[in-house]
Amino acid sequence: MKNPDLASAPPPPYQIYPEASIPPGPMQAVPIPIPQLHFDEFPPGPIQVVCPYCYATVMTEIEHQSGTCTYFWCIGLWVVTAICCCIPFLLNSCKDRAHKCPNCHKVLGMYYRQRDCC
Repeated sequence: MKNPDLASAPPPPYQIYPEASIPPGPMQAVPIPIPQLHFDEFPPGPIQVVCPYCYATVMTEIEHQSGTCTYFWCIGLWVVTAICCCIPFLLNSCKDRAHKCPNCHKVLGMYYRQRDCC
């Protein structure tokens, strides 16, 4: 049996609540992992890679840097002849090579001359 009072009565009014505004909190930077190149050793010449920093497919640029082999040659030449000890710093064949991205100029890897030198 139905109650006649409930059937004819209108539903109770709903209360409308104002939207609660949440103040924005401080923005936090989310670190994005940068994939690393998986080369055990870079070759002495330019190679084509995908740069892990700017994600462009590029041919690496080579920058020559004095390294262990350069200093070994310098010391060896200084022992033999003190005059010629600066020659290894003038020759790119005695230096290490940094592979750089031509777009963002970040170092992607190194070729160490000491592997062939010593």
